[in-house]
Amino acid sequence: MRFGLDYSTHTATSLGMVIFLSFAVPRHWKVLSLSFVSYALLMMHLGYHTAMDILTTGVTVALLGAAWLKVLNQRDVDAAERPVGQPQGS
Repeated sequence: MRFGLDYSTHTATSLGMVIFLSFAVPRHWKVLSLSFVSYALLMMHLGYHTAMDILTTGVTVALLGAAWLKVLNQRDVDAAERPVGQPQGS
């Protein structure tokens, strides 16, 4: 079964940058979010992507990002529980 959806690498990149910058500079999250919404509207207006293309790309990026954050968070928890001076993996 084919749905005709198109993964957008530009959408993935711009969404990743907006998410990263929103965490790095939280006071600007509204402007950053507005820039992404404007980008998405422009892509749809120009006919480069549909709303479903952008949505499925966003879901993919969000799931991969959430999984990566979980890995990083667990690594930090493991490091915090390790006694000082004990090397990783001991």
